[in-house]
Amino acid sequence: MWPFWTEEYTTYSPRTVHNQTFDYIVVGGGTGGCVVASRLSENANVRVLLIESGPIVDTWLSRVPLLSVDFRAASSPTYKWNSASDDLYPSGEHLVAGKVMGGTSKVNAHVYTQAVPGEYNGWAAAGRKGWDWNTVQPFLRRSETSLTHINEKHRGSSGPWHNRKLPEVHFKFSDEILDAANSLGIPRVEDIHDPSIAPYSAACLDVTVDEYGNRVSTFDSFLPLRLVNARRNLYICPNTVVCRLDVQPCSGGVLKAVGAYIKSDPKTTNAEECYVSSHHEIVLCAGAIATPQILMLSGIGPREHLQSLHVEVVKDLPGVGLNLQDHACIPLSYKVPRADTLQSLETSKLLAAWEILKYVLFGRGLLLAPNPQVAIFAVSRLLQDDSRTVQSAEGADSHLPSNIPDIEIAPMPFNAFDHSKLDKADGVTTVCCMHLKPKSAGTVRLLSPDALDRPACDLRYLTHKEDYIVFRKMVRLGLELGRKCREQGYPLRDLRVPRSEGDEDLDNFIRQNIRTTFHYSCTCRMAPLEEQGVVDDELKVHGIQGLRIADASIFPVIPSAHPQAPVVMVAERCADFIRAERRRAGV
Repeated sequence: MWPFWTEEYTTYSPRTVHNQTFDYIVVGGGTGGCVVASRLSENANVRVLLIESGPIVDTWLSRVPLLSVDFRAASSPTYKWNSASDDLYPSGEHLVAGKVMGGTSKVNAHVYTQAVPGEYNGWAAAGRKGWDWNTVQPFLRRSETSLTHINEKHRGSSGPWHNRKLPEVHFKFSDEILDAANSLGIPRVEDIHDPSIAPYSAACLDVTVDEYGNRVSTFDSFLPLRLVNARRNLYICPNTVVCRLDVQPCSGGVLKAVGAYIKSDPKTTNAEECYVSSHHEIVLCAGAIATPQILMLSGIGPREHLQSLHVEVVKDLPGVGLNLQDHACIPLSYKVPRADTLQSLETSKLLAAWEILKYVLFGRGLLLAPNPQVAIFAVSRLLQDDSRTVQSAEGADSHLPSNIPDIEIAPMPFNAFDHSKLDKADGVTTVCCMHLKPKSAGTVRLLSPDALDRPACDLRYLTHKEDYIVFRKMVRLGLELGRKCREQGYPLRDLRVPRSEGDEDLDNFIRQNIRTTFHYSCTCRMAPLEEQGVVDDELKVHGIQGLRIADASIFPVIPSAHPQAPVVMVAERCADFIRAERRRAGV
């Protein structure tokens, strides 16, 4: 826990790699990009260039779990901008994405969830060959070391990315809401990743925190300092913007991605454009917002949109930037004793000092606390009018695509959204009710041909009327959990909840309080062209050789999980596809 570091990463600037050729170029050093770059550079005979728009942040504070999740803070290494305005957000919703090596895995709530087997079996049933549960599960295991579920066959034990369940539940309300869920037919389980349990469950969550109490991003795990400095075939360019890809026609009119135009972030140095080329492939791992932006800047995307901005059309690919999905959240706010919230740290300097000391000396205490630490997963079609879950053998099979949980209830021990003035004795717990399988979808579009301009993101929440059905059930479940906690004796008082549970009052509350959870996905879907797809089942961009995508943008539909573990699985598969192609080619 001791806050001292001595070594530094070996890095390169755009100028030092200008006009160089690499076997592989990985664009985006985020959650997926660090995995792809690490796996490809295991072969000492290939040169790998990893380009990231943000810096390397390897400070002590960036490894303290609680202190590193304040991603809205001015000092956080993130992009912050407003979504396109609409009826729900006349001024736009505040969007955030990681801008740092490790990407969003460096600044998120470090929750580790894989999604149930039915999620991936649903992908396969929709035609995504090789993406069923039995095929993807080995890649989920490959990347992780579970420090808690050590002897479980469904969990990894030798991967570079460590996760664990924390030894203590830090807040009494977290225990109370798990008991409340159990009384409503949602059982408390040890491991939500056990493929033999029902898809509805309540549990303490695994978090990407190592045995020493450090949060571990994919950068920390897959590209640790000594590994990077020992691999002479791996070149990392932080603080580097990709302006556009170089896509050229080859024999027979085939298009191939052969390079990228890059420049230093103008906030860090003079920004002259440089060029790097790829001998084999370029892999886009810039995330569900930046990946479609880079494609469109390169002339790959919807023809009419590109022409409206005078971007030369290289490949008309209508699906680029469509189908933007997110796990929209409806927060319920309750007054609780301040001692049972993180606000206790704000009002007691002595407590704050003690918690810092506990963390530094023993790697324990509130500074380990994730937000959330516990969660409840439910299947809306199995919820009765009283919010109890119907028990049946068919409904308990988590391998069926019809049994994917579409609701997550997660208590946050702080005032996440409501800013009402409180008495000194009061704290706030926010019960976040998340829709995991929305049908509404938005868009990502360029605002200009300048790579430094953030794109226009229209979230388009609630544009599919069927989403209201799940949102109503979800909020009713959240309210019933609150009532059960009161019946159990917990002192919970309403702060911001719907006026009633009638459809009209619920719908008004939903529209007024809907928020992003920053889980942006699906903007370059893995699907056929006729289904607005952008990549095929091996993550190759349709119609362009030498170009793949490995990030949250390729999800066919948004998974019923916090996205970082599924993204790492996709990245592991991408590296495996590339290595298999090298073997077939005899290189």
